Amino acid sequence: MYMMRKKTLKIVSSLDKLCFLLFAILPATESKDWLFFTCAALMLGLLAVYFVGVYLRYRNDERGVLCAFRESKRDYLHEVFISLVGVIVALSQDSRLLYFWLFMLVVSCVGFLWPRQNAEKE
Repeated sequence: MYMMRKKTLKIVSSLDKLCFLLFAILPATESKDWLFFTCAALMLGLLAVYFVGVYLRYRNDERGVLCAFRESKRDYLHEVFISLVGVIVALSQDSRLLYFWLFMLVVSCVGFLWPRQNAEKE
């Protein structure tokens, strides 16, 4: 039972990064309507599943929900790469989201490089 909860927590905690990645590539899909709407629907659906998972986790264990938001170095590295994808897509599409992605890249890099006291070994 404990392994099942841990696996569910890992899946739920990675859904936000998948939504973030879909948001990063969304401007590149605007030329094909069906692809744009598919990515947008996937992003919104995964975001809804993420919030339901966080709610269910909170309902069962109030302190356990904070584990879903605790970030490791690997999570920050994923966010750095997703932000780089967002910057590349924003530059190629001449999007106004460039400043948002640059801000997210800086925040992710600071989170990755910031020393932590209770760092988990990965």
